[in-house]
Amino acid sequence: MPIIGAVTSGTDLTEVAQFPLDGSTPIQTASLANALAAQGFKKISMARIQIDGGGAFSGFANQGLTSANQKILNDVPVPTGAADMAPYVQAVLANGTDAILTVLPGTDSTAFIKQLKKDNPNIAIGIIGTQKEKVADALGTASDGLYEALGYLPPSYANAATKNFVADMSKLGFSETRGFRLNAYAAVLAFAEAARKAPEPTSAALWTALPTMSGIDIGLTPPIQWTKGNVGGYPRIFTSCAFIVKYSGGKELPVYDTFRDAYTGQNCTTPAKS
Repeated sequence: MPIIGAVTSGTDLTEVAQFPLDGSTPIQTASLANALAAQGFKKISMARIQIDGGGAFSGFANQGLTSANQKILNDVPVPTGAADMAPYVQAVLANGTDAILTVLPGTDSTAFIKQLKKDNPNIAIGIIGTQKEKVADALGTASDGLYEALGYLPPSYANAATKNFVADMSKLGFSETRGFRLNAYAAVLAFAEAARKAPEPTSAALWTALPTMSGIDIGLTPPIQWTKGNVGGYPRIFTSCAFIVKYSGGKELPVYDTFRDAYTGQNCTTPAKS
């Protein structure tokens, strides 16, 4: 069975069964780095989870910084569950850092950013990882100013598709519209479009048809295609576009009104506002 719309990571990025809708962590990281450089920051550092292969995160960011002729300044691994974040915060702030990318799991991300805000209240922060909405809620007003890169239009970008998403969620009793809810919703829309394009809605027919599909419009992303992968060197990434938002008052507000290419900063095709 082909997998449409899953959040890809690790070996998923080479798995032929994966037909993702966005570029996941490689594109989000590159896009945030590119966006921070475009905002004028010159010394961007990273605090990321300490795992085998974790250095790949700074590699993703450096791909996004190439067009700005920059590289990650300090790449600081942070052990999971670190009791004291102060040494890691100081390490990432060293050498004149003016913006920071954080790639940390939920509770560690919250603890790190709280310490970071104590030491440097005005530092620019881009947040990458799972359950970012829970981190933002735990931070409260300290979440204001956090940058994120999304694979989908946020509800604050009002068009027919985002309005339908909010309305459909409300009908089912859900007021939370951030996080992976939008990914799951978008995946259903993409599957419906793909099933309509296929000769018949069976796994065999989809296996044959999906790699030939392009121009799938769900109103929440640039047109989706699965004909040409290998974006950023990853076989199952098919888009280099992300939507940059900034937290304010608990909401994800657009920094730009378009999706932007993670490597060049150029505008990507974006559904129109209604």
